[in-house]
Amino acid sequence: MQTFVTSCLEKANEHQFSNLAFPALGTGNLSFPPKVVANLIKKIVRTFEKSHPNTSIKKIVFVIYYRSQHILKVNFQKFFTFPWGSGKE
Repeated sequence: MQTFVTSCLEKANEHQFSNLAFPALGTGNLSFPPKVVANLIKKIVRTFEKSHPNTSIKKIVFVIYYRSQHILKVNFQKFFTFPWGSGKE
């Protein structure tokens, strides 16, 4: 997952994208625990930000499968912007 997400971030930056969307990787059929995924994604994005301080990427949205949306909204809302609001409703 780390290699995939980092590669996506690097390609997006290389092409000067400002917005990027990811699925909540592994939390559907693969059944990875949402908290583990949230913490890993946070770490990957923060590492990328530190190594690319002038990145063109300004917004990352995580697309969540509707059956797990509530669980992941709670875990991810601290770190990322969501199209449906603050994640606290």
